[in-house]
Amino acid sequence: MVQVKKIGLVLITLCLVSSQAFSQAKGSSSAQADKLYIEGEQLYDNYQDSLALVKFSEARKVYLENQLISPKLADACYLMGVIYQTTQQFTEAISAYKESIEYNQQLNPGTDSLFFETYVLIGTCFNILNHYDSAYGYYKKAETLLVRYPQLPRDHKMRFYSDMGSLYHLVGNYVQSINYFEKALSILNQPLQASDQPDPDSTVRYVRYTNNIASSLNKLGRHPEAIHTLKNLIKYNIQVNDLFQHIASLYLYLEKPDSAKLYLDKINLAAVSPSATINYHNSMGTVFTLTQHAKEAITAFEKARQLSLANFGKKIDRLALAYMGKAKAYELQKKYPEALAQYQLAIQSLHFDFNSADIYQNPTDVSHAASPLLLFKTLQQKAHAFRQYFTETKKITNLDASLQTYQLAFELANRIRKSYDSDEAKLFFTNTVAPVYEEAVSTAYQLYTQTGKKSYLESAFALAEQSKAAVLAESLRELEIKQVPGIPEALLRKEKELKLNISALNIRMVETTDSASKEQYRNRLRDNEIELAKTLKEFESNKQYYQLKYDTSSVHISQLQTMLDSETALVEYFVGKQHVYVFVVTQENFHVKQIPLATTFKQDWQALYQNLYEAKAGSRYKGDAPAHRLFTQVFLPIKELVAGNERLILIPDKELSYLPFEALAMDEKASQYLIHDYSISYAYSGKLLQNASQQASPPAELSILSMAPFVMENTYGQSLLRGDVLDPLYASRKEVQQVGGQVYLEKAATKEEFLRQAAKYDIIHLATHAKADNQDPLHSFIAFYPHTDSLSSYRLYAQELYNLHLNKLKLIVLSACETNSGKLIQGEGVMSLARAFAYAGCPSIVTTLWKAEDKTTADISVRMHQYLKEGKPKDEALCLAKLDYINGQTHASRRSPVYWANFIFIGDHTALYKDTSYPWWLLSSLIAGMLAVALWVYVKYRTPRKALQ
Repeated sequence: MVQVKKIGLVLITLCLVSSQAFSQAKGSSSAQADKLYIEGEQLYDNYQDSLALVKFSEARKVYLENQLISPKLADACYLMGVIYQTTQQFTEAISAYKESIEYNQQLNPGTDSLFFETYVLIGTCFNILNHYDSAYGYYKKAETLLVRYPQLPRDHKMRFYSDMGSLYHLVGNYVQSINYFEKALSILNQPLQASDQPDPDSTVRYVRYTNNIASSLNKLGRHPEAIHTLKNLIKYNIQVNDLFQHIASLYLYLEKPDSAKLYLDKINLAAVSPSATINYHNSMGTVFTLTQHAKEAITAFEKARQLSLANFGKKIDRLALAYMGKAKAYELQKKYPEALAQYQLAIQSLHFDFNSADIYQNPTDVSHAASPLLLFKTLQQKAHAFRQYFTETKKITNLDASLQTYQLAFELANRIRKSYDSDEAKLFFTNTVAPVYEEAVSTAYQLYTQTGKKSYLESAFALAEQSKAAVLAESLRELEIKQVPGIPEALLRKEKELKLNISALNIRMVETTDSASKEQYRNRLRDNEIELAKTLKEFESNKQYYQLKYDTSSVHISQLQTMLDSETALVEYFVGKQHVYVFVVTQENFHVKQIPLATTFKQDWQALYQNLYEAKAGSRYKGDAPAHRLFTQVFLPIKELVAGNERLILIPDKELSYLPFEALAMDEKASQYLIHDYSISYAYSGKLLQNASQQASPPAELSILSMAPFVMENTYGQSLLRGDVLDPLYASRKEVQQVGGQVYLEKAATKEEFLRQAAKYDIIHLATHAKADNQDPLHSFIAFYPHTDSLSSYRLYAQELYNLHLNKLKLIVLSACETNSGKLIQGEGVMSLARAFAYAGCPSIVTTLWKAEDKTTADISVRMHQYLKEGKPKDEALCLAKLDYINGQTHASRRSPVYWANFIFIGDHTALYKDTSYPWWLLSSLIAGMLAVALWVYVKYRTPRKALQ
């Protein structure tokens, strides 16, 4: 027992000695690590970053080897990250920053405000590395902390908003990027709080943020504004070389090489960074390309290439720009294999995982792009080069490679559009991508003519369909899927509130003339738009919602054919630079016509447009001649293909979107228009068509809301247009009373009442004024009774319509002026009031193209409703009403399309009511049958004449 005790005492003594020795060693190690950290900090403060990095690394090693987790370890890792980031070692910087966060979390659990700046820095590193999803993820973490701790240092907040602006710029969401840069500027311009330190670099920040705003303005097509903004910054004498480069780039974008070179020559190359030198050589190469000096261009781009590889490696956008520039120069020399090889190198430098040198190979996964927008442009230019190569070689493989590359480019474009969080940004991007579809459709059709394979015609149609109404289709899907499981009701309310705020602020900006108030509204608008973008991202965190919203699968011809009956033909137009492509789909057949654009097409279209849209009261209609020429150009070539059909569903394109096909004259004397042969409806795209066979049978009763705010008895026999806002509309009282339902007249027909009632009804009929704004479509409006002097009290702006949910509504009749007029967004259609109602969920719209004459509008509207109640399909009801009007006029001038062709029907044409018309065909059959029986009886049983004698 004594022996055991002795052993125990020895062990205890040994443990105590060991523990003491360990503590002493640990203390010694801690002191050593602290000493290394302090030495590193002193070197860092004296701008000796490379030596500081060594000391911090040594300190980190000692801390970790001895399991010493201390604030100095966290700080050492943070400063290592800063040094790595400064020396452009971004992957190492991210790793160091993450370590710093990990140690701080262990030391200070629950004190997450410390991580704000580190999250921003990590996001910036990912941003520079073109890992945009990862960058957004860390910026999102920072933004969450900013909401929780609004008193964070102002310079940290400015860095965050500036970096978010840069991220949005890089992914092509230029509207949102301006919002964030302006937010950074607003913080910069705020008066300092007592706890804030004066910012010695405020002017530098101002120049940098404003420079970034100018870059986004340029991308939005606001080039003069961007150049003016940049030139105003030169006076600060800050970052002037960057400003000169930026101004030169803008002039190159405008294809003004002489002006660009003027500013490039001002750059002091000895005082700029390697990246700025690369930008300079790339810009000089573009100057030479635009001035047709291919050899000099290749030399300049080669310098940029060598500098890029030496300083930034193989996966960087500057290198891609050098390769793309060389490719363009080779194309000038008609050296297409060399050009394609350069495009292939550019693709390699823009894709993290793709390294094939084979020009006939493309990446299989476009999600791994370093710079998606630049990769899209590279793929487009590569596809174009293949087309050029085909003209030289006549090899189908080159033309087929062109089509495949275009198709990959559009797959990438769809992916890019998904990253945008506002319709404005999506529409701008769509407008940018749309011209590329022209090349692709032409390529697909050319492949058909070369091979005779109908699969290429189907590809051409699929491309034409992809090019149309993608944003509208996505928005309509979104209306349907907001109820998927897992989306909180609070999130839906928040989205609605923000959208209403944005609408209200936009309207106030339009209506106020006070510059200070405008600026105040602009600031609040920007904050709401930023918040809405965050909210929409929260929706998309629901995987089912995201998948449904961005379902970009094409509509197949066979699908469309199941939606058509034996009397209906779908006719889709695609207008290119040299040809019009017309796709005709019937229940049994599919045809494509390539029609050369006549040299007079634009002139004829303009003449018809002026005669219809700009007609003066009492002036003679002179549109029949251009209407007949347009008929021979765009419809006569397909007339045989739609023979036997009584209904046309037309999907127009570009300028044809303004054209009422009903008014096309079928002969030179205009004795007959297209309306005499067909019921015509319009659609935004085939993917938005509804399957008539799946429609529910019409109900016995439908609820109707009819409103006429400007009723008054006509004592003077005046003929007024429904575009002169606030003028009386004498025929509108009788019009809405005959339409029936719940009728609101004059003072009762207010905007507030409409907004209260609209979602409750099946049919809405508005007999009122409307005004289209072709410059800013969101400012187009429908007028209600003006019960106050405030414009917004009676104007229902398109901006507000986009926020309505009209899922119950089956038909809206906009018996007013210009409700389908507006700005044309290539690839998306006319941004009209009618489109705003479609966006809100209304499947069927009767709308107008130009200013409508009061009495004629009322007559056609009332007749249309009568035919609807007889059970006629909507398009047919409108067609019959217009034909009744034409046939009822004794004066030829009143039969001109100016009076009736402005009314068009868009959407689902199926009948609203059950067919109550008497089946005359059945009565005729019965009468014929009875006569036949009577005749048979007479012949069989009559007494022969001879027998009576």
